[in-house]
Amino acid sequence: MTRNQKTEPVEDAVDPATGIREFRSRHVERARARLSDHFTEHELTVDNPDAIETAMRTAALGDLSVGSVRFSAPVNIVQTTPEDIFIIARCLRGKAEVQNGDDFMAGGAPKGAILSAVRPNRITTFGDDALFRVVRTARAALERPLAQWLDRELPEPLRFEFPLHADREPGRSWWGLVEHLWSVAENGMLFKSPILIDEVNRASKAVLLTLQPHNYSRALSEGAAPAAPYYVRRAEEYIDAHAGEVISMTDLVRVANVSARSLYEGFRRFRRTTPMAFVKWLRLERAHADLATERPGATTVAAVAARYGFAHLGHFAAVYRRKYGEAPSETLRRPSDG
Repeated sequence: MTRNQKTEPVEDAVDPATGIREFRSRHVERARARLSDHFTEHELTVDNPDAIETAMRTAALGDLSVGSVRFSAPVNIVQTTPEDIFIIARCLRGKAEVQNGDDFMAGGAPKGAILSAVRPNRITTFGDDALFRVVRTARAALERPLAQWLDRELPEPLRFEFPLHADREPGRSWWGLVEHLWSVAENGMLFKSPILIDEVNRASKAVLLTLQPHNYSRALSEGAAPAAPYYVRRAEEYIDAHAGEVISMTDLVRVANVSARSLYEGFRRFRRTTPMAFVKWLRLERAHADLATERPGATTVAAVAARYGFAHLGHFAAVYRRKYGEAPSETLRRPSDG
């Protein structure tokens, strides 16, 4: 038997006692495809394809997953298709370099980081045995409870600080919780209790959003937001009812029955944005919802963009990708849940 004909490990299996899914492969392309399915589309390159085994174990905790990824030889991973997710990773064994946009980290344990997949990512490992603890979650899964706690819509995407090291706070507390959850998952306790899965899911999000600095940390620390004044709510109701029509600042001032200065200050204080930026945000949300629910044969990206006042299709596509991590056409092509 030649090296290229060596026995292939069992590629994909679920432990019936714990619900943990395990994947192992010596084929680089199969490993790349499986990692892409779970994380995000990427390029995976190795110096010697015959010398590597890739292993991944994951436990699903609702809309959050915890697991491990091991490479038995040096690898280089470059993300090629951004998605709207967060990947929180820590190198438990071996050494690695991680780059996320302009942020960079090098070293091994206890180094950790939060990778936003809407930014270019590169992960390079060194040595013959690299092991990562990895948490994956959708951005929306964190933004939903955050918006509820703040009692308002989020005018811009959630952005975390990059480093999340295990030798200092807040990383020490977060990674301690993650390791405990992984231990419980391996014992089968989570798999046997949907109620427990729901509770640890909530707790994990609360700890991360409370402890790790992000662009809404200050608003959270200030406590519950006071109710917006009547004139801000009037303007919002008008915007909501007329999202597909031309809306000017003059229209909003007339509806709110206050001065432009008062309306601007009200949105700035209670919505942390401007009235016209809120208009653009709501229109983009509506366009996203329509693209996600309509059939490709029944509409086009251009038609949906025009429906909400986006006259320049290229600009619409660029703004849409920054917010949702994919092109409008990708959302339209994806089968809806309904």
